[in-house]
Amino acid sequence: MRLLPLPFPDELQLDPPAARVCLVTDDGTSLAPQVAARLRDAGWTAVLVRLPWLAAPEAGDDLPWVALPQADEAALRALLSTVSERYGAPQSFIFVSPPAAGTLFPAAGRQSLKTAFLFAKLLHPHLTAASFQRPHFVAVTRMDGRLGLGGDGDAIQGGFSGLVKTLALEWPSVFCRAVDLAPALPSEQAAALLLAEIADPNRRLTEVGWNAEGRVTRIAQEAVR
Repeated sequence: MRLLPLPFPDELQLDPPAARVCLVTDDGTSLAPQVAARLRDAGWTAVLVRLPWLAAPEAGDDLPWVALPQADEAALRALLSTVSERYGAPQSFIFVSPPAAGTLFPAAGRQSLKTAFLFAKLLHPHLTAASFQRPHFVAVTRMDGRLGLGGDGDAIQGGFSGLVKTLALEWPSVFCRAVDLAPALPSEQAAALLLAEIADPNRRLTEVGWNAEGRVTRIAQEAVR
């Protein structure tokens, strides 16, 4: 595997529906609230989801949030029902994974990946039937901004890219992308880059990294024998 430099993405202009609800998982840092605030400013109803194993900061009165009491299917079904009653059916989803813990297989990383799979299972009917022209399922990691090829991060976070690639094949009507943001990127800049990825018209890309040198994706090349 090697990294391929990419240009800054183009921006797809869409006419939004009257009601757009996007769920954003809170990663316990300032990144998720920054993403939710930018979505709100773009016309979305962005709802932060507090994960049970993170001591997340308060989102503020201007950002709606709901708490997931435990990471199982029953609790997640109840949370999605609450969101639909309060704000409307979710039409897009951004899973912001907590920062890498510095170990190869961290417990919080395993919980995060399992929860992302549960979200995918239960959001399937919402996203594939969304009235919005471009529903999306986006997974965000903070490994090294090089999709793990820089040698940093943990093995668990690589699983988010596998999940997104699978969903891209199974959900042709949903925009699916894994985005790896370098931890050194300031939250405000990282949030802006993430929203630029969501607006990218190129649906063939399923994984992108952002680091201090720019934007990259991962490609395979024949090994030298």
